[in-house]
Amino acid sequence: MAPLSPVHGRAVAAERSQRTRQIAAEGIAATLNSLHPAIRWRAGVLEVAGPVHSDVDLSGRGLRVMPSVWPRPGVALDWSQPTLVYPIPYAIWLAETNAGYDGAKAALGATRATVLQTLVAEHTTTSLARAMALSPSSASAHASALRRAGLVASRRRGKAMVHSLTPLGLEIITASRGGGV
Repeated sequence: MAPLSPVHGRAVAAERSQRTRQIAAEGIAATLNSLHPAIRWRAGVLEVAGPVHSDVDLSGRGLRVMPSVWPRPGVALDWSQPTLVYPIPYAIWLAETNAGYDGAKAALGATRATVLQTLVAEHTTTSLARAMALSPSSASAHASALRRAGLVASRRRGKAMVHSLTPLGLEIITASRGGGV
């Protein structure tokens, strides 16, 4: 598994970044309900379908929500904090394994396709430039062109401009190699 470790790390980072934005925009209930078909939040109760039935009273401890490279969701109870473990969505794996790079490259050009691929995890203009070995002005120009195309969203965080994929941007990466839209 060692050769896959960088892909796992990027996929986990991309998923955490996307869920953080989702919580801010849509709230915790919408986020929990979109993690996996076996996970549902209803009337203040979190339901996780599985072979074992149990009730867990959090007693004010909170709930850790953790993306996983494994395909089934579950609840870990033996840790110091109750933890909901859910699989990273397939679209994130496709994006992180360059599944959509060739199709995006044909449509957007090599540099913009690479910018799109890089923005699976959000970046500031400076970190995007550094990751791609571009000047900050060139990274900004590419992000702006992708934003005008509806593939990238940008927002201010202090003095920095932060760029991330829109759902359409992620779909482009996913669909270009058969991931489907």
